[in-house]
Amino acid sequence: MQEGTGNASGNYSHAEGSSAAASGHYSHAEGGSNRCGYAGDYCSINDTTVTISGDVRSHFANGETVVFWNLYGAEGSQASQQKTVTSVPAYAGGSTTFSINSALNPAHTSGRVASQNKGRYAHAEGNANNVLSDSAHAEGSNNTIAASSTSAHVEGDHNTAIANYAHAEGYYSTASAQGAHASGYYSKANKQYQRALASGRFSETGDSQYTEIVLRRATSDDTPAELTINGAAPSSTTEETSNRFICATGKTYACMLMIAARMPATALLAKHLLESPGELVDRHLFQLSHLSLNCLVHCCSPCSQPSPIDSPLARRPRMHP
Repeated sequence: MQEGTGNASGNYSHAEGSSAAASGHYSHAEGGSNRCGYAGDYCSINDTTVTISGDVRSHFANGETVVFWNLYGAEGSQASQQKTVTSVPAYAGGSTTFSINSALNPAHTSGRVASQNKGRYAHAEGNANNVLSDSAHAEGSNNTIAASSTSAHVEGDHNTAIANYAHAEGYYSTASAQGAHASGYYSKANKQYQRALASGRFSETGDSQYTEIVLRRATSDDTPAELTINGAAPSSTTEETSNRFICATGKTYACMLMIAARMPATALLAKHLLESPGELVDRHLFQLSHLSLNCLVHCCSPCSQPSPIDSPLARRPRMHP
């Protein structure tokens, strides 16, 4: 269904307002120039080969359902037609090409085409918001939810979510890790499940902000163990995907760390609060004092079953180059 100058090319989709586009199945775009999925690319069609000017490989994928509309070049109906992409989109000579499962009927030679598998069940409202992932929601102005960011949410102005379940709000905030939350002005949440808040920046997004994150780990003896975001063994050295709290080289961090630990058969057994002045970190991984953490683990051991280390381990860095 479409109202105004919008276009609803997805099944059971709804576009209303000025130049709104709802190409994802069951999506809803309202306001001015909002997008649920890609708005559609002008194309030429030769039998089962589709050609589009420019590199738009990210707009389509092998196996996706696409819809053609605004069709010209043949006599007969100009109604929209659905087809299936049957090749991996390729880019060469300034154009993107891919194959479809059968020729159009009537065999029109030009029109517009969009994937119906981008921005399904999505909702965009306001002005110039782009939602390219499923079950995602953007409201405000000039916000973006990238592809492969399922159930992400952005609100405000010029915010970006680039991961599943991420949430960015305010002004020029970016949430680029799973479950991360960025708010305020120029904040950056690039660690999983991180909460970041900023009121501005020096030169780069996220270079002057407050952060909170919770780490945890269960142990079965007095062997020291590194606390991680998901409670599992440490992995990866990439901030967006690692389960460690990784400090970037050349940044300054002022940290307050609250540690709580217990044995399963007891109530709270030990807690410790550490505060550190800002220090220039010139290594990739920040570790707690071995003495402090090891002593805490010793207090919880030995134990016949894993003893969860419940952290309220909140790191609140303020960062600047």
